[in-house]
Amino acid sequence: MLLAGALASGANGIDFAARGRQLAFLQEAWFLVLLAVLLLATAVAARRLGRRAETGAYAAALSGVAVGLGALVFAGTLCGDGYRLWPGLLGGLVCAGLANAVVRSILAGAAARLDHDAASALWLFAEGAALVLAGVSILIPPIAIPVLLLLAGMLISRQRGDGGKYAGLRILR
Repeated sequence: MLLAGALASGANGIDFAARGRQLAFLQEAWFLVLLAVLLLATAVAARRLGRRAETGAYAAALSGVAVGLGALVFAGTLCGDGYRLWPGLLGGLVCAGLANAVVRSILAGAAARLDHDAASALWLFAEGAALVLAGVSILIPPIAIPVLLLLAGMLISRQRGDGGKYAGLRILR
């Protein structure tokens, strides 16, 4: 969200205020500063909560906020191109919800296999990957479509594979 807003404020590949002003606040400096402050506050709160921040109400609330912001960015992008607001909000909710479900599932599975210190660093890698993917998607918009299809495929394969026994390499002695 911060990257999209920063790029939009300079009209670099994205502009939330190009043709409509409905979601122009997404690129305003006050909103981006507010998001940065809230991001720091959530990082501090997650650090204090420790393992409890990964599950329960805290994680659900952060996921909801993330999906909502993703929907606003999606809708803002469409509104900037002259489309109506509501289809963008619906499409954004679907896309952000899909990404959220896949990433949470993958990170939970990876964290279960790692020790505490390595598992606590997973969010950093996830945020870095999300930042790179967001930047590439803004600069080369068609790349978002195969990424969305890949996420949908990952979600389907993870749901089919749940409960299955790992059939990887075995060391025989």
